[in-house]
Amino acid sequence: MPPPEPNDSITTIDLSRLSAPHGGSQQLTGHLARPSGTGPRPRVVVVYEALGVADMMLRQAEWPARSGYLALMPNLFTQGGIRRCLIPTMRAATSGRGRACRDIAAARTSLTEDPDCTGAVGIIGFCMDGAFA
Repeated sequence: MPPPEPNDSITTIDLSRLSAPHGGSQQLTGHLARPSGTGPRPRVVVVYEALGVADMMLRQAEWPARSGYLALMPNLFTQGGIRRCLIPTMRAATSGRGRACRDIAAARTSLTEDPDCTGAVGIIGFCMDGAFA
């Protein structure tokens, strides 16, 4: 099945208040894909592949939303871009420690605070960031 075309179901949100106080990024954004209809919804954190947030990865975040999940993709490269963040993110993926892990936890917390959610939460990852899942 071909990937869906990107649509207006994705909004960019600020996750800094959840990441910075816990040792994560001082600035952190995420891309939230909300399914149509009413909730409550299960939720999923979507961790992108090594090249970061791109149109293809945003479409990947839409797939769970089209299946009824509230999907949030944190931008682990918000603070510093790919050149400064790629290697530390890879280290965090293999060690289970580091700023990227705290940023993913911030994304999870954001989803748990959403009143449109059930208690169920999952994580999926692509490429190197599949290690976070």
